[in-house]
Amino acid sequence: MLIKMQKDMNSKKCFVKANLKNILIGAFIVITFVLFIIFKSEVKIFAQNLFKHYGFLGLAGFVIIMDTFIQPISPDLIIAGSTLGGANLVFAALIGGVSSLIAGVIGYNIGKRLIGKRKKSSYSSNNLLKGKILFRKYGIWAVAIGALSPVPYSAICWSAGAYGMLFRKFLITSFCTRIPRFFIVAIFGSLFS
Repeated sequence: MLIKMQKDMNSKKCFVKANLKNILIGAFIVITFVLFIIFKSEVKIFAQNLFKHYGFLGLAGFVIIMDTFIQPISPDLIIAGSTLGGANLVFAALIGGVSSLIAGVIGYNIGKRLIGKRKKSSYSSNNLLKGKILFRKYGIWAVAIGALSPVPYSAICWSAGAYGMLFRKFLITSFCTRIPRFFIVAIFGSLFS
């Protein structure tokens, strides 16, 4: 009985910590998006200058950085801004898409090698198993939604690696969703130039 009460108390503490962590992450994302809306024109100018000064290499590097690390600002701004700045629509979309795939592979490996090892030591085997089962069952949908929506793609990539999604499925899903997304973004950017 005492052991059961202790487990209940520990699970409640973990729940409270997890909720506080989620609230803080949500607040950070909301604040960042509000700041983006306030500074939208500055971001647009930055993207145009990035392309003017560094061309497609700068575009590729920036997309890789933005899609490797979890942060709420999407590389869509850089792709749209580069087409606003005169970049060829097809090249901008292809370079953005391929760079995003490279970043996704890096993120997948970060999740697999760094987070996956920590999860094994910090989560109970039951919770880890539940996460793996869920991600293996719905992982393709999670990657597709992350690749097409404003959800940070890097967070999905890290999770795919951490929960052991098959790399081939991850890569095919990312390829089929991420490159078309950047074509749509590049088209919008060129329409407003």
